[in-house]
Amino acid sequence: MPTVKVPLFDTVFTNTQGVVLNDKLSSLINGYVDVLGGYHKFPGTSSLYDFGLGAGVSVDGAYWWQQRQLIILVIAGRVFKMTYVGAVATVTEITGATLSTGTPVIFATDGTYLVMANGARLVYTDGATLNYFADPDVPLTLAHVSYLDGYILASAVGNKFYWSNVNDTTVWSALNFASATSSPDDIIANHVFNREVYLFGPLTIEIWENDGRTPFARVPGGALEIGCIAPYSIIKKDEGFYFLDNKRRFVFLNGRSPSFIDCPYQKEIQGLATVSDCIGLSIEEAGQSFLKFIFPAANRTFYYNAKTEKWGETGKWNSTDSNYQRWIGNCYCYCDTWNLHVLGGFGTSKVYQLSQGFYTEDGDILRDARRSGDIDYGTSKEKRSNELRIRLKRGDGATTTPVIMFRYRTNGRYWSNERQISLGDSGEYDIFKRPPCRGIFRSRQYEITSTDGVEIVQADAEEDIDILR
Repeated sequence: MPTVKVPLFDTVFTNTQGVVLNDKLSSLINGYVDVLGGYHKFPGTSSLYDFGLGAGVSVDGAYWWQQRQLIILVIAGRVFKMTYVGAVATVTEITGATLSTGTPVIFATDGTYLVMANGARLVYTDGATLNYFADPDVPLTLAHVSYLDGYILASAVGNKFYWSNVNDTTVWSALNFASATSSPDDIIANHVFNREVYLFGPLTIEIWENDGRTPFARVPGGALEIGCIAPYSIIKKDEGFYFLDNKRRFVFLNGRSPSFIDCPYQKEIQGLATVSDCIGLSIEEAGQSFLKFIFPAANRTFYYNAKTEKWGETGKWNSTDSNYQRWIGNCYCYCDTWNLHVLGGFGTSKVYQLSQGFYTEDGDILRDARRSGDIDYGTSKEKRSNELRIRLKRGDGATTTPVIMFRYRTNGRYWSNERQISLGDSGEYDIFKRPPCRGIFRSRQYEITSTDGVEIVQADAEEDIDILR
């Protein structure tokens, strides 16, 4: 009677049918596997502040302004500042100019002023008032801004990018512009990394620098034959950029060397009707580095754990329709002074606090789910299952006796009835659970879900089987 490991703790793979998966998951939602192979449910959220601006309004921008010790939030074209002193959120509107609605906001600061762009007129604030740029040489439609060496740089769709006077954010000159000319391509986004300006286009990327004279010029070899299909998918990290390229592949770019990230959802992403609306967010939480890629039109959100190089999906559980929708987040910032993870809501003017100590989505169910492939343990012979053991541990939480839900499918046929397996009361330490799934099979699929508001860590699974003649 051999004991075999059950592959419930590996990466997900959806580029093929589950019938050919022996050692991969066919589905992984709202959970992740850490560097040691333990499985965790995603951190949840709690309401931090409700602006009450009506249904369907999303938070389009969130930014931690370190120099001013302010959280800046953009909702329905209006700008608000928030402090969090003594764990109390205090919010004040910064009045004056307005931004457009429904487009992610890009921020840049020179320390004194914070500049914001999202496809309409550029605005700036000193924390007290919100202003349009009075200088007539500032273009009227700008989508991206960045900062380098005393200059605010701005771009919109077209092959030009613009900059302010040095050390004078409010003054711009009609001659302060340059064109990306390595190929007939537009600039759809600009970002600064390692004191170089990256100009992203649909077909190419150009890299420029402050040469001290022009003041900006393209660096030698600074023309890359790779493009970006979604301007808001770009995530800048300490190690480089992550983005969705013009062939719908996820790319990591460090300097001049792009590398393609193997994505187990590639087939699904290739089949989406729209991907140009992808929004990329970087969230450091629970000792992990999550890159979340939201596809609003497709109502899907995928994540990449940069530390483990594993993928998964995250979403809000719709109890009415019994399906997952896109994740509730629309923008994010981390405030180091208050150790506060701020998440701007999608379809709501709420701002949430994201924390490892929360296990619901602002009181709603946070439902995680894992489904294996069709496991045959390396042979198509019939096998008898004598016992399945799952090693796990529950944490403390509001739920007195949380449960996990378990079901299985034999030989690709019908799913069994769902069984609830109690994890005991808080303080109980029985960490081995034995779901009822004996019987004879050639291949099996297992599915585990949980909905209770409590931490559950799953570490291992093994099965005692007999190989039959």
